[in-house]
Amino acid sequence: MDRTMFPEIRDCEHVDAARSRTSFCILIVGISLLLISLSYRPSSPTLVVLFFFTRRWQHIGRVGKFSDPAWCREVRKVMASFFQEGGFFSTVGLHVPVEGAREQARPFVGEFLKGQSPPDLKEALSSLARATRATSFTVFCSAVITLLGRMSGQEDVVIGVPTDNRTRPGSEQLIGCFLNVVPVRVDLAGDPSFEELVARVQEALLRSYDHQRLPFAEIVDAVHPERVPGMHPIYQVTCELQLSGWLPVELPGCTVTYDLLSHGTARYDMSFHALVYPDDMSVMLELNTDLWTQQTGLERIASVTNLLYRAAESPGKRLSQLDGMMR
Repeated sequence: MDRTMFPEIRDCEHVDAARSRTSFCILIVGISLLLISLSYRPSSPTLVVLFFFTRRWQHIGRVGKFSDPAWCREVRKVMASFFQEGGFFSTVGLHVPVEGAREQARPFVGEFLKGQSPPDLKEALSSLARATRATSFTVFCSAVITLLGRMSGQEDVVIGVPTDNRTRPGSEQLIGCFLNVVPVRVDLAGDPSFEELVARVQEALLRSYDHQRLPFAEIVDAVHPERVPGMHPIYQVTCELQLSGWLPVELPGCTVTYDLLSHGTARYDMSFHALVYPDDMSVMLELNTDLWTQQTGLERIASVTNLLYRAAESPGKRLSQLDGMMR
């Protein structure tokens, strides 16, 4: 790339460009096409927008009119007001009992744990999704939020949800990190049934997705949450679900599988991950091991899987009735 063509691009904007899941997928597809081209000429997609312009679009306003900065500022103000008026400022954090001293906990120290899942867990997840008319991720997120509410004793739970943040047409084909983690606030009051909770989570997710273009740093600036040393602002737990087929890689003569590996770090207190295969499903947890032991982390994985498995049998049961099914 001729950097003289785009003098406004700084080095820091290219660091770790392919670290996001979407960017890695695009990169691997490109490598696959390159290798396949040894036997025939592939047809690669034509980019309709360049990384530089998408990056500049995000920097100026995340939406539309480059020539009208005042309009862009107004749009960002509207997005910020969603989090201000949504009560995110009132959330100090999840009061989940810890086994270590939070004030002495080191940031980013952790482990990636993989638990044992019942053989028909994927079918249980799919059954719940059909029964509640929701996505598999919404159902999985609901199970995690149920567990967090039970451990903290709180009816107001905020969780972080990663988004690709590729809302501009054409950006889905770009290699670059546009990732944003948006806070999602869910009300557990009234002892809802699991089915009712899924509907609440679905509504909360859609509201936050509509404002995913606002960077998290600006959300913090808008909300001004109470800060606690050693605690991530607004949310301390994240949740995501990944389909194993997200990586459409075709390498001649090779069979490719996808798995999540431990890297000895933890970005948050806890990060719940679900990886769904064609015939199976795994639940994993990235855990800050200065706050909890690995055994505790495995028990939390077991609680989520057990909750999903039992809720599939009776989605109309109230959360208080499902409480005994969590370890």
